[in-house]
Amino acid sequence: MSDHSTTESAPTKRGQPSAPPLYISPTLQNLDDKHRPEPSPACETCPASVWFTTDEKLKCFCSRMHLIVWDDKEDPILKCDGRELAILALQEAQNG
Repeated sequence: MSDHSTTESAPTKRGQPSAPPLYISPTLQNLDDKHRPEPSPACETCPASVWFTTDEKLKCFCSRMHLIVWDDKEDPILKCDGRELAILALQEAQNG
């Protein structure tokens, strides 16, 4: 199966990001690296994601799928059409 995505959510195989993301969660930006999800999920750079912390846990709610899509029990979503659609909407809003 070929990959036709136009943007990358996670680092490339060489460990370097392909380009700076258009968006990154402010909640994740404010966390120490040791508290951030590994591997980096698509939700980290998705404008439709809503990341939040409790006293003990980090979670992510998807405003497109209307459910918790990441916590310490769920496998990370590495590629997502919802992310691509949210990025397109963000680009359109920025371009007026």
